[in-house]
Amino acid sequence: MKINFALYADTALTALCAFIFIFTLVRYYTHNAALALTAGIAAALSAGAGAFFYIRAKQRKKLLFGKEAEEKRRLWLHLCLLSGSKAQRLFAEAACGTAKGGRIECEDRIYFPVFRADPCGMDDILPALRFDCGEKKKIIVCNSLTDSAKNLADYCAAEILDCNGVYSLFKKQGKLPEKYLYNEPEKVKLFKRIKLHFSRKICLPAFWSGAALMLISYFTFFPIYYIVSGAVLLAVCAAAALFGQPKSI
Repeated sequence: MKINFALYADTALTALCAFIFIFTLVRYYTHNAALALTAGIAAALSAGAGAFFYIRAKQRKKLLFGKEAEEKRRLWLHLCLLSGSKAQRLFAEAACGTAKGGRIECEDRIYFPVFRADPCGMDDILPALRFDCGEKKKIIVCNSLTDSAKNLADYCAAEILDCNGVYSLFKKQGKLPEKYLYNEPEKVKLFKRIKLHFSRKICLPAFWSGAALMLISYFTFFPIYYIVSGAVLLAVCAAAALFGQPKSI
């Protein structure tokens, strides 16, 4: 059985930060050690429980959505890299239809796949919009559309099946490829770059610094400055434990 060390360590660290802060604050204003201890324990239990459930939910959500988002991206790129006929046949199997001349015909709908990595413009969807589907629904299959192309499709009463819908269709029919052609390297966005530097490496330095300032506040004539500074560092420690990236990243 694999132990989720990061979950328990971050929970304990958050609880300890809350205990030190509340204990020091209550003792400073009340000069009652017993009351400060009780308040500190209560704060530690509350913060620890909240951190535990929050971190566990975040880990599960990140694992689930991260895996699904990667599968969507890989499936669509796989369809783009296949030859036109192969991609259409693969989509026809998932849609339970028949590939005919660049379209997929089903009983009550006709799909017009445009397998491109970039958003499709108006020129890309014009062949589908010109085609007479009769009583059947007209569905354009694409990664995404530009605003002008989307407005044109809406005006012509054509439905859009984007990469999310394609993934859902393939998954529902059990047609997801066992092996994908290529995995595109993930681009690191600016926010993610900043977040990478806000890692859990700063947890222990911030914790020990904050705890030391709290301790010094007991022996100085101006404790409020040490309490505020220590509280800021403990907050940084807790924030890094909750939202920071793992040390290995």
